[in-house]
Amino acid sequence: MGKTTAEEFSGRLREVISLVTSDPSSLNLKDAVLARVIRGLSAQKEGEFAAMLRSRAALADEPVTTDTKRLIRLPSSLHGGSGFRVTPLAPADLDDFDPLVDAVVFGERDVKVDLAFPLSMPLLGTTFRLQKGVFAVPEALAVFLCCRGAAEIAGGGSRAPG
Repeated sequence: MGKTTAEEFSGRLREVISLVTSDPSSLNLKDAVLARVIRGLSAQKEGEFAAMLRSRAALADEPVTTDTKRLIRLPSSLHGGSGFRVTPLAPADLDDFDPLVDAVVFGERDVKVDLAFPLSMPLLGTTFRLQKGVFAVPEALAVFLCCRGAAEIAGGGSRAPG
């Protein structure tokens, strides 16, 4: 960081600290001085700021982030890869949201599936431990397994899950 940027930033330090502690979302990241300081700090590989940044960073889901078709989902529609409800969430609700319970649309009616390989999977508060073969499983699990390509709907006899 150059001397001019450092002096400008130093003169606004109280304001920046106040915003960071009270309302971080109100920081204007398009502000040239602030952007240069943040860019300079985040480029450091070592130090207290770098450690704090790593501990609080969220890794981007590369396929979703770069695919514009995945960025917009119709709320309450079904996600084609899971059969779960597309659920709008406020950031404050994220910690309490359990997609394996809260986004499940289908019920617990038994559906026969032919599972391609053994797996263990939690859903609706129960962990299902299944072997390869034909089993009757709750409808919600059957939809998920079929969407993921792990099973197909079966028409024959079934064994109880073990």
